[in-house]
Amino acid sequence: LNAHELWENSESFVESVVSLEHVMPQTLDTTSWAEDWPDHAKSDKWLHMLGNFAVVNVKMNSKIKNGGFASKRDEFRKSPFPLTRKIADNVAWKEHDVIEAHNRLLALVKGVFDL
Repeated sequence: LNAHELWENSESFVESVVSLEHVMPQTLDTTSWAEDWPDHAKSDKWLHMLGNFAVVNVKMNSKIKNGGFASKRDEFRKSPFPLTRKIADNVAWKEHDVIEAHNRLLALVKGVFDL
């Protein structure tokens, strides 16, 4: 019964509680992001790719916004979502980190959906 209720109400629950956060923000206006992503073509390429997203709760998303990776990492460590906590294992968030996360998530999707 609980599983059924959760499933039936999942859309409104998810929309009110869960959010996707760009790890590398859409605006690279802080010094740390500009230094880590000097090539705008590369940052544009990876900005909206699966590997650059973290599942967070709405409150956390409001708190971290366009912060640097160090402050985001501290918040990601507190996440109830294992994939988001995995991002916090990184020292920085550069292109190779996004590619690694992207490939990890693609492998997970392929396994779940038997692709």
